[in-house]
Amino acid sequence: MMADIAAKLGVSRVAVSMALRDHHRISSERRREIKRVAREMGFVPDPFLSALAAHRQQRVTAKEHGVLAWINHWKDEKRLRQFQEFDLYYRGASEAAVKFGYRMDEVRWGLDCSAKRLEKLLLARGIEGILLPPHRELLAWEDFDWSKFSVVRFGLSVPRPDSNVVTSDMYRATVMARNDSLNSLTCVGSAVAATGEFRNMNWSCAKTTNARPLRRKSQINFLGRLKRQWVIDESTA
Repeated sequence: MMADIAAKLGVSRVAVSMALRDHHRISSERRREIKRVAREMGFVPDPFLSALAAHRQQRVTAKEHGVLAWINHWKDEKRLRQFQEFDLYYRGASEAAVKFGYRMDEVRWGLDCSAKRLEKLLLARGIEGILLPPHRELLAWEDFDWSKFSVVRFGLSVPRPDSNVVTSDMYRATVMARNDSLNSLTCVGSAVAATGEFRNMNWSCAKTTNARPLRRKSQINFLGRLKRQWVIDESTA
């Protein structure tokens, strides 16, 4: 594939390889061009070859990073992706994994399987990356050794381990929308006043209110709505 990209652009295969690795010897403009053509031709990096290249260049032990584990510990494993937001997490993670040359496998963590047993199973399969989707119940990690894995959590329902988190924060999105609306209203008020019309109108409604009570109230309302939705879903299942 690199040879095809090189032939199309009239550059060497080495130049293509260096550009895809963001090597500083290739100009930023040329790197962008090569990456664009590579995407158009469907080029997908191979994590195994990347690890081998790192081994040759740095003389360190090459590691395989081909598979990521999407952990499903739900009592009814099919329920996880029946929530639209959680299904979007899954599809987005799967697409991103393919884009960067990985494969994402859903790993069903049975309720009768201990956390330590799960750890051994993951290591036996050569898995070093874990994706933790939302769960209703707190997961009992016990003596699971997180130092052996790279971890990303989705949502806020799984508090451990301490890792990067991907989530849709509806509360903060609401606050941002509110602030944008108030800013727009303030600008409209200023523009009207500048024309000499409605000078005596009271534009105090555009003033920012105390954010702390709003933040607390919005969080409580949002969490309460989420809890009610889960109760409704459970009763209709």
